[in-house]
Amino acid sequence: MTRALKAKIYDPSEGLLRAPTKTIAFTGATGLGEFPGTVPVYTTTGRVWLVMAILFCTENFTSAGGGTLSLGTTNQSLALIGSTSATALLSGGIWRDSTPTTSEWDLTLLNNLGGYEGGILAANVIITIGIATVTDGTLVVDAWYRPITAGGTLG
Repeated sequence: MTRALKAKIYDPSEGLLRAPTKTIAFTGATGLGEFPGTVPVYTTTGRVWLVMAILFCTENFTSAGGGTLSLGTTNQSLALIGSTSATALLSGGIWRDSTPTTSEWDLTLLNNLGGYEGGILAANVIITIGIATVTDGTLVVDAWYRPITAGGTLG
């Protein structure tokens, strides 16, 4: 007996990609850069397929004590981007890995959870503050995702 394999083709009934944007202004307050602590980025409901995310700095980051940031989930704090010096995040730059770039053309996928095509998220997305408080800086986070489960959202 011969079995045919079917390739998955985009099905409009699955819905279009959703793209929430968050702007986070770090002040050093609780939930906004205080050490030790976390900064909420997205609340995940159900499971979603994170296709791509771009983290754009609109203001230089500062930390008097060598503060660091990492991007991950409540289950894995380093899942998306490892520990990065806060002062390496400069206005006009893209935070794509632990060595941010100031090139707007280097729009790298955040794909460490599941390979080139993105990854599955079932936990909230957070920034973890390490070493010292991050006292200033603004980050705009754009994420493109598709729900996997009924009611799956990233908001």
